[in-house]
Amino acid sequence: MPRKAVYPQWVRDQIKSGQSAKKVGDQYYLYETTSITVKGKKNPQPKSKYIGVITPEGIRYSSRKKVDIDDHPEWYEYGLSRCIYDICFKTLRKEFSTDDLTAEVVLNIIKKLSPKSYLLKDRTITDPKELHVCICNQLKKVEEKNKFKFEDLQILKDIHVLEISGRRIITAVSEEQQKLIESLGVNIYE
Repeated sequence: MPRKAVYPQWVRDQIKSGQSAKKVGDQYYLYETTSITVKGKKNPQPKSKYIGVITPEGIRYSSRKKVDIDDHPEWYEYGLSRCIYDICFKTLRKEFSTDDLTAEVVLNIIKKLSPKSYLLKDRTITDPKELHVCICNQLKKVEEKNKFKFEDLQILKDIHVLEISGRRIITAVSEEQQKLIESLGVNIYE
């Protein structure tokens, strides 16, 4: 007959109804326990969900979220297009009559420079011909007013967004990329 684990009193005090503990090494882990009926099985089957680590000071709850392995992540370029959007919008806002028109022009600039941008995801963009705008001229205008070349910003193309299970994760930013972003006065985390 298997031995039933006997836990210290400070562990037992923190386990509530519908919860269980498991000792692995010197650590005690807390789980939410339930049972579910499985078709074809005679008895209900146990199901556990991890809650956190039990310590003498209390429970350290897990901040991790489980990702469904059936979900497929999608990658998008983010760093370059985010900087382009902020810089171009500020620069071109005075050129156009509305924020909506300015945004359409800026999104067309992003489409030209970074077609796999996160900012273009699920968006329908008006053709520049319908807007009566030459995107190349707008690019030159932005470069002249801000005294930089868009080709100098290409290192920001390595900053991506990974989207999985409705969550958005921005990849790491190198020190060189962070300095460039700061010099442009852009916050990519907003």
